[in-house]
Amino acid sequence: MKLTNENLNKYINLYLNDVDDYGEETEFLLAESVLSPIKGLLVEAKGDGNLILESQLKKSSTYEKEIIEDFMLYVENV
Repeated sequence: MKLTNENLNKYINLYLNDVDDYGEETEFLLAESVLSPIKGLLVEAKGDGNLILESQLKKSSTYEKEIIEDFMLYVENV
């Protein structure tokens, strides 16, 4: 699935709002700490946002990978 960087930023905001509304505070803080830097990269990037997500996924720690994978699943199901 190819999404524009602008759409990915919108999905990150929606995801963070849902985690804030339905998750625990620590889940929100972790998700925000992982996804906020990705939002910055998407704003600056001119290429495919999916490539940025995949790149971040490859160099992430275990818990960061879980958050990014959960976000990607969220986007597929929205």
